[in-house]
Amino acid sequence: MDARASEPVLSHAGPDGRISFATGRGAGVARLAFIDFLRAVAILLVFIRHSTEVFVPFGHGGRFLYQLGGTFTFGTLGVIVFFAISGFLIPSSLHGPKLAGSVRYVTGRFFRLYPAFAVSVLPSVFAHFWLGGRPFSWDQIGLNFTMVPRLFGATLANGAYWTLEVELAFYLICLVLFLGGLLAEGFCLAAITLVAFLVFQSSQQPIFGGLFNPVLSGEAFFFNLNIAVLFWGAVLRLWWDGTRLNAATALVFWGFGAFWILWRPACLLMAFASHHMAGMDTKIISAYSLGMFIFLAAVLHGGLRHPIMLWIGRISYSFYLLHGVVIHTCNYALNQHPAWRAANAGLICFVVLLLSLAAAQLSYRLIEQPGIRLGRRITRSALAWLARTTIGESSAVSTLRRLLRPLHVRRMGDRKASSP
Repeated sequence: MDARASEPVLSHAGPDGRISFATGRGAGVARLAFIDFLRAVAILLVFIRHSTEVFVPFGHGGRFLYQLGGTFTFGTLGVIVFFAISGFLIPSSLHGPKLAGSVRYVTGRFFRLYPAFAVSVLPSVFAHFWLGGRPFSWDQIGLNFTMVPRLFGATLANGAYWTLEVELAFYLICLVLFLGGLLAEGFCLAAITLVAFLVFQSSQQPIFGGLFNPVLSGEAFFFNLNIAVLFWGAVLRLWWDGTRLNAATALVFWGFGAFWILWRPACLLMAFASHHMAGMDTKIISAYSLGMFIFLAAVLHGGLRHPIMLWIGRISYSFYLLHGVVIHTCNYALNQHPAWRAANAGLICFVVLLLSLAAAQLSYRLIEQPGIRLGRRITRSALAWLARTTIGESSAVSTLRRLLRPLHVRRMGDRKASSP
């Protein structure tokens, strides 16, 4: 949320909880500063979509952003950029011995995500449900604290939480691959990308002569495509770190990218020009194609820097969790004071943006950073305990061997004496 002399290797989590990188050439964190810039782009796209669809239809002004956000599905577009970022970063944070690496990874991910998430649940229920007089039971609230409430048949307290379910599934797959020694294998990552994409694609139209045509729910339909994007980002990271991809891996990686960045938009343009748009899901194509293009272009450019954007990127997780709370609370306040609705909707969205940034900064400073520091202390303690346990076991084995050695020598002597 990490690959060697001139290439960066993972050192430790930085003070803001992001992964720190170091190289022998001293490139440091600056090599990946563009990631926070991309986070800012992604969260601002999400915010524009969610705020304009609430405020613009009932006021005046802001129409251009509202229509642009609807045409290119800014909400989904921003999420796709976030998924590509996770694919690019998360697998590289799993390294070292399997047990120690797993402890570091699980603890780090938990304390990076859960504290801010847990604090956002009740405000989300209040703003999204109770404020508007909609019921939301305490049972459902409790299930939302699991981060995967829909597994238990509960409703999401915050519509933005659905992406966390995808992320958690991705984290689990990465951990399993790491324990199996496959996470650094580009072919394995590419194979998962291909299989997930084929499941998605075949659910729209039969492939292999109709042999493969699963019927998927809406969640499973997009889950497979999102997993494909995540692992595509992981392969991109291997390539970016200088890992040589074999022919099959490169074919899947560049083929998947070309399909979404070049082929699907070209099909969309040809369909538009020929007035045959039937069956063309323009929102999916625009969001995924543009999202992957933005991410690939940013990785290849690598020089995106701006202090305000980097700051927004650092607080983007809290911003993502809380922006809906601020939007719906402000919308409720506007409904109680109809005269305020007369203000320009674009101006209202801007004020709500400032309030969302303020809420995110508070959450980042008071919840995220302390949680990350606590996770780091727990990780150090756990790794130190594992080291002591390992040393203790080794010492015990060595002591036992020394105690048994005379007996072993005596038995060998007896065998020689009894031999003819």
